[in-house]
Amino acid sequence: MEKRAFCTVALVACVICTANAATFVLPVQCSGQYSTSTLQTIQLDFGRSFADIQGMSIAWSGYVVPGWWVDLVWGSGPDPGYFEATLKDDVGQIAKIAHTPFFGASMYPAPQAFDETNQFSPFLNYMSWDFLLDGRAILIVDLQAPAHIHTAVSSEEPPLSYPPTGYIQSCQLILEATPIPEPSGLLILLSSLGGLGGVTWLRKRRK
Repeated sequence: MEKRAFCTVALVACVICTANAATFVLPVQCSGQYSTSTLQTIQLDFGRSFADIQGMSIAWSGYVVPGWWVDLVWGSGPDPGYFEATLKDDVGQIAKIAHTPFFGASMYPAPQAFDETNQFSPFLNYMSWDFLLDGRAILIVDLQAPAHIHTAVSSEEPPLSYPPTGYIQSCQLILEATPIPEPSGLLILLSSLGGLGGVTWLRKRRK
């Protein structure tokens, strides 16, 4: 009976520990109109601390209205745009970046809708997720326009250069992490272990 009770205690501890690895979804308030000169800075707070972070992605939807690019040497064409999300650490250093593909060029002059989930990747050699272990970070969302990427169209288009614009309709962060157990969770674990240990002691004493 002792062996069985010990196995039960170990099983309870194992189930509680493995249940800690989870997915956390945080809605981000960054909807609205964007231009290439506009950005939004958001203070993130997941409301808890983490022991380990496996990765994070951003799920967002909206549309991009292409601009028009003119160059005296290379000609002209629609100027696509893409949304970029940047995570910064406590000292303001860029840590991770995620972005959508280019949108707009193939739909010019109509807007092109998107509904994407993009993974955050290290910026340069910033491999660690330690800056997010306290559940807080700075997120910057903006619209980028690589004007050197263009597609030639008919010469009937107006010879005016203007950047793309965009709109974000919804956005949320998806974090894969192992949280630090909350006090209530530790109390449940200790109560379970204590209760099962007490049962084992009583059974042994009755013998």
